[in-house]
Formats: sequence, structure tokens, C-alpha cells
Amino acid sequence: MEDRIKVLEDLIDEHEASVTKLAFTYVKDWSTAQDIAQEVFISVFNALDTF
Repeated sequence: MEDRIKVLEDLIDEHEASVTKLAFTYVKDWSTAQDIAQEVFISVFNALDTF
């Protein structure tokens, strides 16, 4: 479990800004874009074993 969390932390560190900015281009609301980015990373964590 700790390995999965470390991988997720690394992915968030590397991609959070770009995922949030991409979401913002669609929704034009920063708070909503952050929520979308959070949902993206939750989905990534849940599917991490398939990558």
C-alpha cells in the first residue's frame, strides 16, 4: 500500500498543475477544476494496478 501511495504522490507532484489547468479550460472555474483534478487522481489511484 505504501508503494502505491508513493507512486500517487509522485504523479500528483508531476501532473497536478497540468491536469487542473486542462480541466479549467473546459469548466472556466478554478474550484471546479481542482475538484475534477482530485477526481482524476482518485481514479488513477483506484486503477493504479492496471498501469
